[in-house]
Amino acid sequence: PASSNASSPPPDEAGAWHVNLNHLSAIHQAVSQAQGLWVARADEQTRQRDLKKLNLHLLVAEDNIINQLILRDQLEELGCTVELAADGHEALQLYTAGTFDVVLTDVNMPHINGYELARELRRQGCPLPIIGATANAMRGEADLCLAAGMNHCLVKPFALRALFNSLAPYARIIHEAP
Repeated sequence: PASSNASSPPPDEAGAWHVNLNHLSAIHQAVSQAQGLWVARADEQTRQRDLKKLNLHLLVAEDNIINQLILRDQLEELGCTVELAADGHEALQLYTAGTFDVVLTDVNMPHINGYELARELRRQGCPLPIIGATANAMRGEADLCLAAGMNHCLVKPFALRALFNSLAPYARIIHEAP
């Protein structure tokens, strides 16, 4: 059951998860657990909140609305700002009109998929890091991402720490005035 006042993260009570509708990571955790996937528990999530802020502006291409919300939530927790595109075509339009630090793209999208998006961005001279995200954990998937011009490939669902680790090399250091 889902409600607006249930606790977070979702406790397992006789096979049932009670989820706070206003807590995206709790919804993600419950759905993932129902699918038999591993998701960080509350104590691990507390440690992950200690991750430094990355201060990156990301272009995210993802066709699944739930994945968009989860990614935005994760990226904002890491101190990033996000512009969302529903497919590769929209991502190309946003890239042309904006200034980004990193492109994060689902590899399997309608119209222009993540591989085609990466190839086209590289053809246009895009120097940004491009990170692919795929639900396909098959051997060789990372090689396909790299061959398309991506810098890294993440397998969904990924923990906040994995996302942080893939973005940390591109973090912008913010110097505070003394």
